[in-house]
Amino acid sequence: MTLNKNAERQARIVGRTLRLALGIALIWLTIEIMQDQNVGFYVRVAAVIVLLAALYSAILFAVNRYASNVNPWLGAALALVPAALVYVLGGAVGRVATVVYIGVSLVLQAARGDGGCEVMAMPAVLLGRGTRLACLILSPVDWAEEYVAARLARRKQP
Repeated sequence: MTLNKNAERQARIVGRTLRLALGIALIWLTIEIMQDQNVGFYVRVAAVIVLLAALYSAILFAVNRYASNVNPWLGAALALVPAALVYVLGGAVGRVATVVYIGVSLVLQAARGDGGCEVMAMPAVLLGRGTRLACLILSPVDWAEEYVAARLARRKQP
């Protein structure tokens, strides 16, 4: 099943549950790590999260406005580059901020029922727009679930 160019995908129950579980696990992991840190560490982590949200908001705006025909897989791979760079080059603050950002994004996606690129969840809420970029891990789950649901629906029709 291919991603419709003009519509964002909705996650069904399995995709939503996986996003929620993974998001909570990532947040829990960072809570365990951050327990012994000082207030300055928390402030730096929060600042990096805000910067990531601002950067991804700009990326979401640019993709929706100027690059709407970008391949969803290529776009998702490119969208993950900033988070990967922050994770690799940002030291402890960058690693924690990236994991928290993705964890919160996954929980937001689960709550909203959104599919697609996990790093775009916060910008989607901020800008009131969805993304058509795929999630490298969870989009195949969404598509398989959609395929099974469509087959079951056809089977029930007389």
